[in-house]
Amino acid sequence: MENLERTGYRFDGWFVDEARTKRINPGGKLPGSVTLYDKWIPITYSVTYDLGGGQNSEKNPQFITIESGLKKLYPSIRTEWSLRAGAGTENLSSIFRKVFMRIFIWKPYMAKDL
Repeated sequence: MENLERTGYRFDGWFVDEARTKRINPGGKLPGSVTLYDKWIPITYSVTYDLGGGQNSEKNPQFITIESGLKKLYPSIRTEWSLRAGAGTENLSSIFRKVFMRIFIWKPYMAKDL
């Protein structure tokens, strides 16, 4: 059972208890009949925002995992500029499904009417 893969997770080993606290000894002998439990740990990805000189909201996440679920992105601030309508509205969950490395979020700006 090598090369186990699960998108967005790191395999942490095989365990003999459902709570996944008693790891099996790799290469060790197992009784004739035993139930093994797999353990997966979500990979944490850093989120990088390209705000074109804007200041990110402190409410926006700096890290995300596949289990983070839907997250709202809060507007960033840039003097004399405003976030273009509809830009940056894609939820992080759908972005995460597309990119499984560092996540970059780009927020275009347009000049405010003075």
